[in-house]
Amino acid sequence: MKHFFLLSSMVALVLSAMGCNLTGPSESLTGTWTASLGKFSFVGITLQQNGDDITGTACARSDGVLLYSGVPVQGDHPRISFEVASTNTQPCCAHLAGTRFSGRQDSTEDIVGRLGTVDVRFERSTTSVCN
Repeated sequence: MKHFFLLSSMVALVLSAMGCNLTGPSESLTGTWTASLGKFSFVGITLQQNGDDITGTACARSDGVLLYSGVPVQGDHPRISFEVASTNTQPCCAHLAGTRFSGRQDSTEDIVGRLGTVDVRFERSTTSVCN
């Protein structure tokens, strides 16, 4: 009987742990994020998170010039991605169509990944580079 009680307790503990989101976010990714690509070039993302589902938009600006905007961002925490479509680029920057970002929130709680061929780190920001 003692073994049955111990086994039942272990099963209950495992089942309750399965119901918890042990790998989920410690903090929501909802908000504004910015990555620097040099002294005057930035990529911005604005995210909304509902559970593990992440949506939002991305943009880029260099030397005060908007390069692309309104790029749909999607993800499943902790991963996000986006791809710049030709309809998102400004007339100056059609060559940026097809640029992809794929990344994830890391242990520092920043979002890190590859934008095209460059490693980038998005940090929380109080201002949007898209405006």
